[in-house]
Parts: sequence; structure tokens; C-alpha cells
Amino acid sequence: MENQLVIINNEKICFKDNYFYCDNVDMKSLPEGLNNNFKVSMILRKSETVRSHKINLNRIILSSNIISFLINIFKTFKKKNPKFLLI
Repeated sequence: MENQLVIINNEKICFKDNYFYCDNVDMKSLPEGLNNNFKVSMILRKSETVRSHKINLNRIILSSNIISFLINIFKTFKKKNPKFLLI
């Protein structure tokens, strides 16, 4: 069984050309590094502004408002024994 890690962050990222982009390089490097040992999922806010750093991770959940952000967080509670990282 793989360890599941859910990263919850208030960072805004954009989705363009089937890739996710963020401004903060730590938001890019932290999940990519942890992806070697965990099955990493991220819950982030959606932005229309084009960002500069491409994130090499496929399990990203975007939320357009606070209600969808909270709903996406509550959906992760149904997973079996996930670990959470709040940034």
C-alpha cells in the first residue's frame, strides 16, 4: 500500500496547455520531491493569470472559490489513512 499525502495550500496556480503552473518555486519542488515516497495530491486555488514554474505532478485539484476549496478538502477525508500537509 502506498502512503498518500494530501498537500493543502492557498497558493494560486493556473492550468494551461495540460500543465499546471505556479509562481512559488517551493510549491513546485516540494511535491515533486515528496512524490518519490508518497502518492502526492494537491488542493490549490485556481488562477487565470499565467504563472512561471511548471509543476510535474498530475494529481492536482483546483478550486475556483472557497466553497469548492472546502468541499475538495472534505472529499479527501474519505481516503484511507491519508497524511495531510498544510502550507
